[in-house]
Amino acid sequence: MKTLLLKTLLCSLVFTGHGFSQTTTTSAENKKPNILFIAVDDLRPELNFYGANYIKSPNLDKLAGESLIFERAYCNVPVCGASRASLMTGARPTRKRFINAHTNKDKDYPEAMSLPMLLKQNGYITISNGKIYHSKNDDTEAWDEIWQANRLWGYALSESQDIRKNTKRGLPFEAAKVHDSVYRDGKLALKVIKDLNKLKQSNQPFFLTMGLAKPHLPFTAPKKYWDLYDRNKIELPKSYIQPKSSPKQAFHNFGELRQYENIPKRGDLPETLAKELIHLLRLCKLYRCSNRISFK
Repeated sequence: MKTLLLKTLLCSLVFTGHGFSQTTTTSAENKKPNILFIAVDDLRPELNFYGANYIKSPNLDKLAGESLIFERAYCNVPVCGASRASLMTGARPTRKRFINAHTNKDKDYPEAMSLPMLLKQNGYITISNGKIYHSKNDDTEAWDEIWQANRLWGYALSESQDIRKNTKRGLPFEAAKVHDSVYRDGKLALKVIKDLNKLKQSNQPFFLTMGLAKPHLPFTAPKKYWDLYDRNKIELPKSYIQPKSSPKQAFHNFGELRQYENIPKRGDLPETLAKELIHLLRLCKLYRCSNRISFK
């Protein structure tokens, strides 16, 4: 899913790409900017620079300090595939197009000119790393290269992988004593760094993407980040009653979470489990905000 933060980080890139692509004969044509496009799955604006001072997000805080921050930006449609297709094409969702999590741009709106295709046609090297569209097989002609790490359902430990393989459900979280690069997003960070070092030697402008999978479920991150949060300080909501002013679609049974092992099928979660999930969610955010890419 795309949330407010993702929209704020990426909207400026979309508009930048659109603006310079319309120029044909000016001097700016010879100075096309390079673009690093970062997509983060299921990351809401619960970050330090958005006022959540209990969240550790050092690299994004640094980037935000040098950037324009949007505080009232919203998703066109709050489900993964549809939101990504809408963002990458600049086309709004309708009742017949871009409507669910598994939306495919090439099926729903094949004639749409996507951002990477527009840039590719204007001389850019375009590289898709990680989760940009919901499917890596979507809009393939727009990319010079498409890369994704081996999924293994996001788990590092063999026992966690076996549970997922045998039950088709998997654990909702994992914190293994492994290096950052063992998990999928760690591999992704290394790939993007490699691309940046290679592309800076090129005379062509580039559109390089980094599609981070976390903090989407399952909440998996290296154990070394565990102690950076104190679970005893995690506060749970005082009430789980739906506010009268909220839309019914915003309050549901959280079916995605309930597909995982050891999660009750219905009803409120036990307090200890709820805090454990929040703890691992915050670990995922810290892990993703502590990669080795410099924003300078």
